[in-house]
Amino acid sequence: MASSRAGGSGGGASDSDGFSDDELDLAVQAAIDRRIRQRQQAAAAVPRPIHRRRHVPRDHIAAHQRLYEDYFAPEPRFGDALFRRRFRMHRPLFMHIVGALERRYEFFRIREDAAGKPGHTPIQKCTAAIRQLAYGGPTDMFDEYLHIGESSAIQCLLEFCAGVRAIFGDRWPVFVKSIKHPVGPKKSYFATRQEATRKDVERAFGTLQNRWAMVRGPARQWYIPNIGDIMYACIILHNMIVESEGDELTQWNSEDDTGAGPSHGVATANVNMGVPRGEVERLRAFTDMRQRNAHIRLQEDIIEEVWTRRGGH
Repeated sequence: MASSRAGGSGGGASDSDGFSDDELDLAVQAAIDRRIRQRQQAAAAVPRPIHRRRHVPRDHIAAHQRLYEDYFAPEPRFGDALFRRRFRMHRPLFMHIVGALERRYEFFRIREDAAGKPGHTPIQKCTAAIRQLAYGGPTDMFDEYLHIGESSAIQCLLEFCAGVRAIFGDRWPVFVKSIKHPVGPKKSYFATRQEATRKDVERAFGTLQNRWAMVRGPARQWYIPNIGDIMYACIILHNMIVESEGDELTQWNSEDDTGAGPSHGVATANVNMGVPRGEVERLRAFTDMRQRNAHIRLQEDIIEEVWTRRGGH
């Protein structure tokens, strides 16, 4: 008997309670499974709220019709003065921008959603972007008027700024770099005058802040590439507005031209100063100023011109 009990305990036979090791493992596993099922049933018996995304019924067509009658109809409810104040530009320039964006980018064309309902129109999207640039504030502040939600408004702003930069960004001149270590009286005088113009640049940035409230606000909520697009768009739009509303601000004739032609090839004698007017001239000037040799020649010509106007002494 003693040898039989010893062999049974070592070979998986019945223990003192009459159960084998395998039967004991199965019983424990069954108890665990039963406990798990009880917890699952208890959890299922407790009702839990189902969180669904709230649907806001927006009437895009009615919002477009209201916007059209307010600002874009032949006899709008709000006249040209209010349009310029609220859009920061005159209606023809705004429609020119809308048309350019619509022709190039599918985003600015009217599309249908998954339910077959028409989406926002091009002027709705561009208006949402312009109003955000002009007034700042929360991105859904025009939802009640334009029926554009927060996420759609943000997308309109980013697509608008990137599109304006891509389409119109090659039409504006660049700054001539300063001289870090000027040698000689001419370059020293030029560097002094150019450093003084930094105040003008600061004033220009203040002008941007007055026209576009978004420039005054914090930028930490935006990604760096988006900040670049927004700033470029504000600068480009400002230049377009200046050119559109005041031809005398961007084009004037030099009164003390000596007849000496410049050496950099960007302009010729007796030229109209300011922003180049023709498309070909703008593209040529833009390309020329970004070539290192042409930039150096342009800088040398400006130094000579500034020195000559000083009196050449």
